[in-house]
Amino acid sequence: MIVEFSTLSQAAKVAALTGGQHLPTKEPGKLSRRVDVGPGFEEHRGAVESVSVLFRLFDENGVEVPSGWTISAAKFEVCWPGEPGVVRSHFGARRFAFNWALGQVKADMYARKGDPERESVGWDLASLRKRWNQVKDEVAPWWAANSKEAYSSGITDLVRALANWKTSKAGTRKGRGIGFPAFRSRHRDHNRVRFTTGAMRLEPDRRTIAAVRKRKPSSLIWTAEPSTCAGRPGTSSPTRWCRPMARSSSKTSTSRR
Repeated sequence: MIVEFSTLSQAAKVAALTGGQHLPTKEPGKLSRRVDVGPGFEEHRGAVESVSVLFRLFDENGVEVPSGWTISAAKFEVCWPGEPGVVRSHFGARRFAFNWALGQVKADMYARKGDPERESVGWDLASLRKRWNQVKDEVAPWWAANSKEAYSSGITDLVRALANWKTSKAGTRKGRGIGFPAFRSRHRDHNRVRFTTGAMRLEPDRRTIAAVRKRKPSSLIWTAEPSTCAGRPGTSSPTRWCRPMARSSSKTSTSRR
């Protein structure tokens, strides 16, 4: 049986654990993401799944066969990381980016009243993130202390709030009316941050999620528990969602009410 993995490193680990053959690609000198573990796959299933359960199986003719796994969703509770101050710093960084982006939008709106021909910064995520990257060293010289995802979360939240306001004002949004976004304070804003890209991994114990900070030597670590952890329940899912103190069911985030 041939097992196909998501990465070369996973294939290399399984080849070492099972004694299987790490298959080459059609290009000479390069290895593929496939490992031939021989006819007795079930004998090696434990070793394969210790590396990853996200694999595909093929027979000797190259026909895909069921791997025995169907992944739809999962949730589990997580503890706060061992560095709660770092998490709170990310909450503040998200809020700072939201307020900075809102300040840019409001200043631009006021400026356009005096000069209608003025070129405005777009209200879309790409434009505001580009502007943020241009000025972050000036407006937030400490920005590297947190993941870039914290600032991206804040800007994304503002873009969504502006979109909701525009559709509400136009009468195309269902539900109650939505006002123009307001600046957020730490006393009136729900602490949260999302990780949608970047290096995140499931540790070998299959209970711990690590979000690596490239500019820092350490990682943010969440560990799953069967019930609650020090009175701080939370949830997580394969879409990289970590939300202490509250339950949720979508994307990658850390939050505290």
